[in-house]
Amino acid sequence: MSTATLTNSASAHTELPLPAAERVADALRDQIIEGALSSGVRLTEELVAERLDVSRNTVREAFLILASEGLVVRRANRGVFVAEATAELVRDLYAVRLFTEPAAVLWGTLTPERLGRMRRASERASAAAEAGDIRAMRSANQDFHREIVGLTESPRTQRWFATRLAEMWLAFNAIGEQRDFHLPYVARNRGILESLEAGDRGAAAEELRRYLEEARDDLLARLAEAMDQARTRRS
Repeated sequence: MSTATLTNSASAHTELPLPAAERVADALRDQIIEGALSSGVRLTEELVAERLDVSRNTVREAFLILASEGLVVRRANRGVFVAEATAELVRDLYAVRLFTEPAAVLWGTLTPERLGRMRRASERASAAAEAGDIRAMRSANQDFHREIVGLTESPRTQRWFATRLAEMWLAFNAIGEQRDFHLPYVARNRGILESLEAGDRGAAAEELRRYLEEARDDLLARLAEAMDQARTRRS
């Protein structure tokens, strides 16, 4: 396994009054989501502490935060590694999403402000698709789903769901920037939004359920293919 190459992105979070360990966890989480730290990469306390100008104790606490979120794993006598996407993880994440998101659509609090944020996320995804920016497109798609869970008006649920979305990036990064995987969901998100704007929660929830089931099956197939290709390269 290779060792991580880190950039000092902790400064992006310095405006927030967060404990040092949470700032380091935020910086590492961002780099995992962006693909700068790929699955299987080893993270060392010494390197992270040096690059982010913090103590090793702070890094150790940050690793515990990320481990609790499923983004890193500690292996006995080997160290801490960025977690790897597995079929089991993908199935579990979509099980969570299938319970959470349609329920939020059916029973959450719809406000003009929330619908406006969903509309802007949908428009960002469409603009990114037209520009051929796959990473921006999938980020905007994720923002749309974050706003769906925001319909619960539960800060705890939203924080918990944000962590699940971060785990989704492990799978997205594993399959690479496959435009044909993400592109269809831009239009489908727009359709869900239009149903909500028309007051048809049932239609929106049913489309979302089908959407998530199809996305799960497609992602599982692509992940299996990516894993097969990785095994072939190693052999």
